Amino acid sequence: MSVTCKIIENLVDFREIYNNFSEIAIITPYDQLLWIESWHNTHTIEYNDKFICIAVYKNEQLFMLLPLEIFKVSGRTQANLLGDKHANYHFPILNQTLEPLTHIELQLLKAGIIQQLKILEIDFICLDRLLIHYRNYQNPLLELSFPYVRDSLLYTELPKDFNIFTQERRVGSNAKRDRKQIAAISKLGEWRCYAAETDEERQEILNAFYKFKPKRLAKKGIANIFGDKKIQNFIACLATKKDGTKYPLSLMALKLNGTIIAVSSSLENNSHAAGMFNAIDPEYQNIIHPGLVLLRSEIEYYCKNNINIFDLGTGEARYKRTWLRDEWEIRSIMIPITLKGKIISKIIFIKELLKKLIKHSKILWPIVQKIRVIRHRSQ
Repeated sequence: MSVTCKIIENLVDFREIYNNFSEIAIITPYDQLLWIESWHNTHTIEYNDKFICIAVYKNEQLFMLLPLEIFKVSGRTQANLLGDKHANYHFPILNQTLEPLTHIELQLLKAGIIQQLKILEIDFICLDRLLIHYRNYQNPLLELSFPYVRDSLLYTELPKDFNIFTQERRVGSNAKRDRKQIAAISKLGEWRCYAAETDEERQEILNAFYKFKPKRLAKKGIANIFGDKKIQNFIACLATKKDGTKYPLSLMALKLNGTIIAVSSSLENNSHAAGMFNAIDPEYQNIIHPGLVLLRSEIEYYCKNNINIFDLGTGEARYKRTWLRDEWEIRSIMIPITLKGKIISKIIFIKELLKKLIKHSKILWPIVQKIRVIRHRSQ
């Protein structure tokens, strides 16, 4: 019985190991290699972030790959499970041919991760938004006995026939709402929902997104993370065709009288579409519900294109629940490495726990939103 950890410190070595491993591995809803390469191209050169991957071996067979970004902030060195500010959730790359780790092996894994990160002088590791399981495989990182903050995301399984799906969902008030939304937008003129197929269409949709989103975030008093060039470059990488293959990032839009009024995007991998970001023209926000009309068309598109699972990640659930009814639980944990890491991670953990409690409070959350808006207007 043996579990050992090794550090991979460059993208070339990781790519080789990943390509050899991918045939027997559970690959997450995100194409990990594409995601990591896009992140690497936009973060490591200009922003001096560092890439490493912890390779975990069980009895000398590769069991798990854990890609991490290393960066320094406020006097601490932190490792995050590789993703970005708009990533919905994470799952390690697991070998599906090997048995899950036993209790003793999990302790060896925990000790191995801590030891490797100690060598690299990292204060703590943040494993954010971890899926508990994916495709019936348990996430070993959540069995390491660390405190966690719990959250959930909404998803649905899709049939190949969209009509079957609508029959299951469009009952009572849902069917009535559907008809009202379509009738309302039809009164305003000609409209259509479509998936971008050309570079010109994709750029037009992204331009609309960067135009609409800041206005929506400002109205809520939230900082515009999509104004960050690092994020925009990262999205541009995901939206670029790789070696003649299909576009990794699916972009859809709703046009009214020839003008885009709503956009959405998803990453597609393993017959799974993971919602990334969306935006609506604020001028239509209180007149009609273009986002819901687009969401309906998006689901219809995925049914026709052999997508089995569609999720919309974490965040506000009200509009998502019109079509998505199932939930995945996700958890965020922090593993302190140094004494400084223990202090900082405890502070961050308490902060995240309080944030979650406030967001789920029907009394406190509306107050916080009003304060945000007032602060934004005063700036």
